[in-house]
Amino acid sequence: MIPKRLTLINFLSYRDVVLDFTGLHVACICGPNGAGKSSLLEAMAWVLWGHSRVAIDDDVIHLGAKEARVEFVFEHQGQVYRVLRGRRRRQGCLLEFQIQASNEFRSLTQRGIRATQQLILQHLKVDYETFIHSAYLRQGRADEFMLKRPGERKQILADLLKLTQYDRLAEKARERSRTYQAEIKVLITALAQA
Repeated sequence: MIPKRLTLINFLSYRDVVLDFTGLHVACICGPNGAGKSSLLEAMAWVLWGHSRVAIDDDVIHLGAKEARVEFVFEHQGQVYRVLRGRRRRQGCLLEFQIQASNEFRSLTQRGIRATQQLILQHLKVDYETFIHSAYLRQGRADEFMLKRPGERKQILADLLKLTQYDRLAEKARERSRTYQAEIKVLITALAQA
């Protein structure tokens, strides 16, 4: 995933900010403690997966504001996508998923937030847990991966390395092998009778 643009409106410590990543190959975000560096990464995680470090969902909304919105434009596997997530205080969430076609975005949003979230996961091919244990080590929780049980660590690494692809390929190979073995038996029987 290659970030293109991140827009935050009333998200955590940010009132209204747009970060344009166009042309950047490597970026360093630096500043004093409490300046909001982690909030930028939290915004990316929240817009894509709907999770953040806050205990209560409404806490992503900037103090005194009624709603928060994050828009994230990124490139993934040669396609440009846009995800918009919003939240109104004491109300539900808004989630939109779009793909760039020509110079405009076409909606991929499904009926309901769960279905749209599932579609985003299918396109990204990485879930929140894998993301925070591999690409984004959250502030104060760098050891979180090591504190997981061995089975959980194994699953995170398997998801990260896409090892399930190999399981599917192995099953296809077994199916083909069974088919060919059955065909060989038929041919041997036909040869024996000839």
